[in-house]
Amino acid sequence: MMFVWGRMGLLWLAGLSIAGPGFARCLVMGDSIAQGAGAHAPHCRVMAEKGITTQDWVRRFGVSVERDAHTFEVVLISLGSNDGRNANAASLLQARNIVAQAKTVIWIAPAPKYPARSQILGVAREFGDVVYERPVEQMQDDGVHFNQMGCKRMASVLARY
Repeated sequence: MMFVWGRMGLLWLAGLSIAGPGFARCLVMGDSIAQGAGAHAPHCRVMAEKGITTQDWVRRFGVSVERDAHTFEVVLISLGSNDGRNANAASLLQARNIVAQAKTVIWIAPAPKYPARSQILGVAREFGDVVYERPVEQMQDDGVHFNQMGCKRMASVLARY
């Protein structure tokens, strides 16, 4: 089973259409993990940066994303892996609230070694979001980033929207 909890029926059965050029109904937001997934999902808007913390992402991209948030039907979030000991639920909630209007939100769960993991799982549970647990075979040797198979898998999930 790939998803821990969430609206899986909606995720797999929605069959939503994608609007024309310049109008993305899909957003990939977060860190380098999000960058990798977004690179294989050309129909999605990607707002991601290598090494970014959740607080920095909110400061750097939050206003821009919030302005267009009503257009996103699905949002893929990878945040928290770079937060270290500064991980806090308030920053994650702030990022999640920016895309509160999205019909489906999918969190990429960080590895268990990351302090933000339990907070991400809590935020996702609170909102009824989907959590994607990355299978080992979809990971690079660093145990953090998706390999080609993982990036393509995330793109195929996002292509359904």
